[in-house]
Amino acid sequence: MTFSPESRETMFAEIEEGYQAFLQFINELTESQWTLPTDAAGWTVKDHVIHCAVWAGSVVAVINKKPRWEEIDVSFEVWKTIDRNYDQINEVIRQNQLEKSPAEVKHAFIEAHQTLIETARGLSMAELELPYSHYQTYAESETHPLYKTIKGNSASHYAEHLEYIRKILKSSPG
Repeated sequence: MTFSPESRETMFAEIEEGYQAFLQFINELTESQWTLPTDAAGWTVKDHVIHCAVWAGSVVAVINKKPRWEEIDVSFEVWKTIDRNYDQINEVIRQNQLEKSPAEVKHAFIEAHQTLIETARGLSMAELELPYSHYQTYAESETHPLYKTIKGNSASHYAEHLEYIRKILKSSPG
């Protein structure tokens, strides 16, 4: 598939749709829904939302050719295990953000998303089609185009975590 101006706009429309669905859902939650029920791993709704915010924000670092692991706030030693251990990286992210209130987490999510979209929209078609490794030179083997990283860490990621959040709330008593 060739990435075209039409597919570019379709991608941004899908990202916006996913963002709005996620935001609408979290906007309707009570304070206790953000912090009390957990999934099997011990994550709350708040943990899932900040997780999405941090990963979306890390794509801005990618676009700016800054080390992604620094934006996520993990050591390079932990980061380079990503192919084998997303769980470890995600737990570091969660632990780094535990003290944030639901309001701070929601604000961080909105800000990270808006910054990602503004930054990504500023890229040309050619820049969006460049391989991830062009932006993160340590990742020589990652040849997928940047636009897949953008979508994968926004609309696709939001939808995935929205399902996790729904499961948490569905299994919660009361």
